[in-house]
Amino acid sequence: MVPLKLVIIEDEEAHFQLMKRAIEKAYPLASVDYFAKAEACLERLDEISPDVIITDYLMDGMNGIEFLESLNREKTDIPVIMITGQGDEKIAIRAMKLGAWDYLVKSGDFFTLLPGVIEKVVRERKLKASLQRSEKRFKEIFSQSPVGIGLYDPNGILVDANKSFLNIFSVSDLAHMKGIKLLDDPNMSPEVKARLLKGETARYEAPFDFDMVKKLKLYETARTGTACLDVVITPMGSGTDHSAGGYLIQIQDITERKVAEQEKKELQAHRMEIISTLASVIAHDFNNALSGITGNIELLKMNLTAKENISRHVEAMYNAAQRMAHLTNQLLAYTRGGKYWPKSISLSNFVEDSLPMIQHKIDPAIRVETDLAENILNIEADMTQMHMVLSAVLTNAAEAIEGTGCIKIVTSNEEIDEEFATHHLSLKPGPYACLTVQDDGKGMDDQTRRKVFEPFFSRKFHGRGLGMAAVYGIVKNHNGWISVDSKLGKGAVVRIYLPAVEARAKEAEKPKTELAKGTGTILVVEDDGGVMHVTRTILEKLGYDVLTAGTGMEAANIARTFDGDIDLAILDIGLPDVRGDTVYKLLMEARTNLKVIVCSGYAVDGPIQEILNSGAQGFIEKPFSFAGLSAEIKKVLENA
Repeated sequence: MVPLKLVIIEDEEAHFQLMKRAIEKAYPLASVDYFAKAEACLERLDEISPDVIITDYLMDGMNGIEFLESLNREKTDIPVIMITGQGDEKIAIRAMKLGAWDYLVKSGDFFTLLPGVIEKVVRERKLKASLQRSEKRFKEIFSQSPVGIGLYDPNGILVDANKSFLNIFSVSDLAHMKGIKLLDDPNMSPEVKARLLKGETARYEAPFDFDMVKKLKLYETARTGTACLDVVITPMGSGTDHSAGGYLIQIQDITERKVAEQEKKELQAHRMEIISTLASVIAHDFNNALSGITGNIELLKMNLTAKENISRHVEAMYNAAQRMAHLTNQLLAYTRGGKYWPKSISLSNFVEDSLPMIQHKIDPAIRVETDLAENILNIEADMTQMHMVLSAVLTNAAEAIEGTGCIKIVTSNEEIDEEFATHHLSLKPGPYACLTVQDDGKGMDDQTRRKVFEPFFSRKFHGRGLGMAAVYGIVKNHNGWISVDSKLGKGAVVRIYLPAVEARAKEAEKPKTELAKGTGTILVVEDDGGVMHVTRTILEKLGYDVLTAGTGMEAANIARTFDGDIDLAILDIGLPDVRGDTVYKLLMEARTNLKVIVCSGYAVDGPIQEILNSGAQGFIEKPFSFAGLSAEIKKVLENA
């Protein structure tokens, strides 16, 4: 503890001695300087620099009041205790007004009270010094903060603001902003105002239109355009009645950040579009190649006799090619959702039928349990796409389990209300069928969970990349919603919501028949030689006359000049010279009654859907089976 340094001004030495003994008894380490006259004390005050001055009022020369006035003129901030004679309370009150910290009436054993008064004065001085330091720190923070800070009175009128605040609003003087009321902000929602009225801190982001400020002449500003502001408002000194003694507002101009975020989104969207285009082209070319493979395999199967034991090898090749076709479905699902021919299905029945085909990929040590609702609502979905969704989700769940574990598959009916839909913008209120896949694997942290739907993201060193990104694309394309909840060491839960539809009457299963044969002339428009060969070969085997064109303009020329009927055109849209929709228009101009089946390795959206909307009668996806092709041709021609 630092010893106290005291000064006593007293013209009666006996009184000084009494006071000194009382002080030294209470503060043994204290130093006490004695002056009989106030003038002498003033001369040495800077040298001594005392903690407390004790002065009598009535002395020879300068009295106590005059001494205080002198200290005030010199702006000396040293606590003073005034000693007054008996009956001099008015003098004491005057002294207090001049800055004395306390006073004692000189009567009886007044000196015994002096240590307690000194202790009080020292304590209050320390408190005052601490408050002054805090106030100084606040002023420094307030003035130097890069965040705009404004202080508002209880009525919402701005009373003080720092430089950053003024810079945001491009004003040089606080007076320019005083006419703007805090609670009059049109961008402040009723919810924010309600929180402030309750005495709670509220935060919101809002645009600020400087052009409107100029138009309404609210204040002078050099700034133009619209800024995006991040605003935090804290009520100050609120009591039990929630009334605010004022408001502290913190404002940050986040315009540049918002612009950067938007540019990043646009760049990401551009990158995704490039990847989507690349994936579509790969899928199209891959499907063309597969069409040649599967077509030749089917021709080979047709020419094999029952005795030839190589048929099982041919069948294995065909099945492998079909699995390869599913890979292109993944690419198409990732690029544009890849939704082909949806139909009404039971989600529970779908899981029950699909699970055996998927479960062989899962380690036998992992138990798969199901809880499938019998009264599940129907959904409208593409079977191939949904099979890929279930396969990807189950595979991911299995890979998250190390050793033994369990995967549980649940289907249920869910009703999405307005509140839930508000927080999940891709959903609309109504009935949904829900597929839930839960595993007890290692789980993932928040950073990983947020990336699971990103293209090519994988937690494995050798990741397959498209899995969950394709799942997201398919679910979104089916107007559904998917979420992943997970914590490290707690497993993961994937929930997929798909909109319910009214169940349709089951169509009677048609018995399998031979390839549907027919007659007539078919124009095949196809630039891939391998696909052209197998398509022409099978059509001729089915009994049709075949015309071929490798480009769009060649097809249009045949349609204009061929001397005879053309009953049907099979049109590929990925031609080297002209867009498919343009070729379709040229064909229809040449032969208005021509029937058209669109054939492509692309997804049935975009240009394909436009051709179908324009009047084309059918679509067949590459790689196609001969049975599928012959059935589609028969359907279109019979509906002529």
